[in-house]
Amino acid sequence: MIGLVVAVLTSSSPRARERPFTLVVMPDVQYYTDLRHKLFRLYWDPPTDNLTHIYTQQLQWVVSTRHRLNTRAVILMVAHALTHHAHAHALAHLAPPIPLAQGDLTQADAPEEWAALRTGLRYLEAARPPVPYCLLQGDHDLGYEYTGEYPFMFRKAAHRRSQVDGGVASAVTAQPHWRGAFASAHQVSSSWASSWANSWYELTTNSSLAPMLVLCLECRPRRRCQSRRASSAAPRRAASRSSRAARPRQAPRAP
Repeated sequence: MIGLVVAVLTSSSPRARERPFTLVVMPDVQYYTDLRHKLFRLYWDPPTDNLTHIYTQQLQWVVSTRHRLNTRAVILMVAHALTHHAHAHALAHLAPPIPLAQGDLTQADAPEEWAALRTGLRYLEAARPPVPYCLLQGDHDLGYEYTGEYPFMFRKAAHRRSQVDGGVASAVTAQPHWRGAFASAHQVSSSWASSWANSWYELTTNSSLAPMLVLCLECRPRRRCQSRRASSAAPRRAASRSSRAARPRQAPRAP
């Protein structure tokens, strides 16, 4: 069964004496929100009619352990190596390192599946303080076309339109760590195109570290989107280099 990936990160700086922080990754939540075609039955035969309760229980666990694990964010995604993207070279030179990912939040881009996703996110928003999250679009989250052909019954990513609920988009963009998005003229849904299909976030980790920049690219990102991401990250890269250049060198430690 698909589960959580918990990454506990520490700083290598000798000046940092803060406790480690945690990033929680939820891969392929499409099987938890799979309410239209219930394709999870191709792989499992659970006694329940859907798996949304597993999704919400995982998010409740994140909230209940956030202080003990020093959890700074939840990222819903499926990670792919940077080199898997056709135009990855447009971003490969950026510093500091930028995590790139692609995800599936729904199985068939169905309104009821987006509603299930939104229900789970409310657990993170209701925490005090709220737990930040980043959502990443995958090929299951747009371009749905029913075919009736067994076993999957539909095509995914047949086009760039999406049935995403506007409530999901407004919730994402209302978070203080959301920094902006590149609106694509190719996407029909205004709530999707103008909000977070191509978004970037800054996640606070420890006070001694610079914020982590997270880029959320559309499925099969086009060159225009990647060029825009490179330009949005350029000021941050220059500031990072300037801070490193101005940092006084430490004397070597005695053996």
